[in-house]
Amino acid sequence: MRRETSLYLDAARFLAAFVVFIGHVGSGSIGGGLGWQLTPYGAPAVVIFFVLSGFVIGYVSHEREKSGRDYVIARGARLYSVIVPTLVLTALLDYVGTLVSPSLYATWSPLLGSGGWHLPVSLLFLNETWGAHILPGSNGAYWSLSYEAAYYAIFGLVFYLRGITRILVPVAIALVAGPQIVALLPVWLTGWAAYHACTRWTIGRRLGWLLFFGSIIVAIGADFWARRYGMLAGFQALFDHGPAELAQDYVLGLIFAVNLLGFNAIGPVFSGIVQRISAPIRWLSGATFTLYLLHVPLVLCVRALFQAVESSVISEAAILVIPFVGALAIAHVTERKKNVWKQLIERMVILITSSTVTMRRGTALRTEPPLSPARAEGGD
Repeated sequence: MRRETSLYLDAARFLAAFVVFIGHVGSGSIGGGLGWQLTPYGAPAVVIFFVLSGFVIGYVSHEREKSGRDYVIARGARLYSVIVPTLVLTALLDYVGTLVSPSLYATWSPLLGSGGWHLPVSLLFLNETWGAHILPGSNGAYWSLSYEAAYYAIFGLVFYLRGITRILVPVAIALVAGPQIVALLPVWLTGWAAYHACTRWTIGRRLGWLLFFGSIIVAIGADFWARRYGMLAGFQALFDHGPAELAQDYVLGLIFAVNLLGFNAIGPVFSGIVQRISAPIRWLSGATFTLYLLHVPLVLCVRALFQAVESSVISEAAILVIPFVGALAIAHVTERKKNVWKQLIERMVILITSSTVTMRRGTALRTEPPLSPARAEGGD
């Protein structure tokens, strides 16, 4: 992948996470502060995430993760390096916030409530199975991980397995996931297709500029229409999208995929700029997953702690700044430590694999028929 394209993906990833963050800060039920204008753009931002995810998986499966084992370890490290610390912090932040302002958390279920089964459901990414929508505490952004994990699993099984199992097992996972998750799979696959188009098609610079700016113009027109007649006219979460909204999600995913295709063709033009701005963008992008996943518990807890402050300017500034800076700091022990989690998951895979082999050998020895006396003595 070209360095310019890689940086563009990082910038788009961070901006999408920031839009979701600001939108929730402005939401009356979560932040109640500045940024309410971006609240309806949370769903389109997650669509961008899905396209980016499909694009990146297209790259790593083609260039880096040559085996199913490598793929499982890398995807597991990507997810669990953030979700395990996030779930712990969500429980802690919700506990503190509830002590200060119980009414603010009236619509959120405790992470360890309902007999504690929300936690294992969250760790197994079953929150959105058949539209269940089980959130771990106040972590309002966690729902999308059920989608992401399902797409990782379905793609990995189809790509790395052979024979009939590469069809039957992904179908089984799709049936468990349910229609809401499967309905957005084409958006994710659009990103995967965009990566392969970038590698297989030779696109001239002139056509690249046309695709890049043309997709932006089309996106502006689609935004104008959606704010008046489409999904932006009234806020609706992505997991609640019906056929009409899904059609708009597909169109947005396609527009962004074309934009990526165009930028990949014109990327070398920006090589000088990329050299100067790559470090801060890479650094911000390295905290994107943490910012996206942890910002709602952080915003709610800060809002609870600052409710007694009379100055709305101070409280709104705190709700905006403290969660953002906090997420960037927490990222140093989550996704920036992904390699530590990768080593841990690799050891677990080795342990499971060796245990399975040992069990199979033991079963084979138990089922092998005993030797006859003549063969035991070496006779024919």
